[in-house]
Amino acid sequence: MNNELLKHLFTSTDKVFNKHSDRMFDNFERADKIIIWIVGFAIGVFMLTIIRGNENEILENILFEICLFSIIIVILGLLFRVVSFLTQLRLSNILMVFSSKIAGMTTEFDIPFPREIKESDGILDIIRYLKEDFGIERPTPKLNERSDENIKKGIELYKKYYKSIADSNDVESQFKIFKKEFSEYFGYSQSYIDNKLRDEKADYRSGKIFRISLGISVTLYVLTIGTFILGSILIMIEVLNKL
Repeated sequence: MNNELLKHLFTSTDKVFNKHSDRMFDNFERADKIIIWIVGFAIGVFMLTIIRGNENEILENILFEICLFSIIIVILGLLFRVVSFLTQLRLSNILMVFSSKIAGMTTEFDIPFPREIKESDGILDIIRYLKEDFGIERPTPKLNERSDENIKKGIELYKKYYKSIADSNDVESQFKIFKKEFSEYFGYSQSYIDNKLRDEKADYRSGKIFRISLGISVTLYVLTIGTFILGSILIMIEVLNKL
């Protein structure tokens, strides 16, 4: 067991991030409901003012202000919903990548690394390699009861057997198969996957984009609510002045 502290730190961070992300998604949902209500209210007021504005002297005098604030609220609210949706997609992508990396780093598994069989290796050597490299146990043959010709044939058979096991456990070929299956299921080209794996700054850019979009979402949320409150106060003052 190596890097136990690092594994513990990554695992703990992953748990904290997942809990925090659940709260963030809940906050996005609550904010979205508030914005939906405000935008719906603004649209209702806008339509009512357009239809009934000429029938009421007070509404007719503040028709421009009501329409202006209603349109601004609707635009800000829609922008918030779009940016908020993209921010949540970015957050989901970051969490998926981060959790996948942590799972790969902290999950215990043994990857067999085949060795190069030498000409001087005998049957007993290959039997030992099979056990050490792949965990395959083979019975130890009684070499003293075999002829030299049979021993040579046995060595060739064991070498071929070891090579077949080694080929089926080749890391590079297995990774190619994984990338091929991943590209087919998710619609990414293998060149795109290779570029992503080689791009060391991709995760940093993704996190930077998320933080920027999150800041824009919060700004739009505050502006939408602030415009609604400010417009309501100003229109209320106008209405009271006209009474």
